[in-house]
Amino acid sequence: ELQPRFGKVTRLTRYRALGSVAFLECLPGYERAAGEEVLRCMPWKDGVGEWRDLVGRIAGDLICRPAPFFCPPLNFVNAELVWRDSRRQIGDRAKIRCFAGHTRVLGDSEVTC
Repeated sequence: ELQPRFGKVTRLTRYRALGSVAFLECLPGYERAAGEEVLRCMPWKDGVGEWRDLVGRIAGDLICRPAPFFCPPLNFVNAELVWRDSRRQIGDRAKIRCFAGHTRVLGDSEVTC
């Protein structure tokens, strides 16, 4: 299946025609447990194609599992994310600032996961 559970297709060339290349990745908060992240549609039988790895081997489905030590998305009102380290893992930091005309009432402007 080209649409992995807890993953997404980030780019697809030639819209699934023979020779198409699909780039897949796990959603934020998930990591690759098995399978391929780059696939090519190659001839199989009777003119039908199948997804294979770039070497031509039958590709295993991309399996995404929850990433360890993952922090949930930040929630804020009338503010925006100025910067964020990495991918919301333990130890990562983020900075939030209020929109123009708004003042911080509650919460920290810099947070650490």
